[in-house]
Amino acid sequence: MLDIIEEVTRSGARITATLDALTDLEMRAPSTLAGWTRGHVITHLARSIDAYGWLLAVARTGIEPVPRTDAKSLARTVREGADRPAAELATDLRSRLEAVRGAMDGQRPRAVGVLHYQGAGREPTREAHDGRARR
Repeated sequence: MLDIIEEVTRSGARITATLDALTDLEMRAPSTLAGWTRGHVITHLARSIDAYGWLLAVARTGIEPVPRTDAKSLARTVREGADRPAAELATDLRSRLEAVRGAMDGQRPRAVGVLHYQGAGREPTREAHDGRARR
């Protein structure tokens, strides 16, 4: 069985290969999410990857590197980024995947554990990570 870092790497390669084949027009086509184009989905995915990098930094250092992006800011970023050219969207996702992959290097998720934030003002809890990337 592949470890989670290999799974994330393979999943990232599959999605970016798919994106590389899309045209600007295809990226602006509706997705299966009501009111969202493929560009919205890819921008959301790219920005969501940032949260994993943030969590890995907290797990590694025990210190929050910067404040997390709030839902309102994320929604604005997705809305503003959705109409970018297909190549730019693919490059954005690829670079963020590479950054989080780099942050994973040297960290074994089961050994480090993950921090779960349970609401504003609460202390994080550390739990063993049993999750698997989904295809």
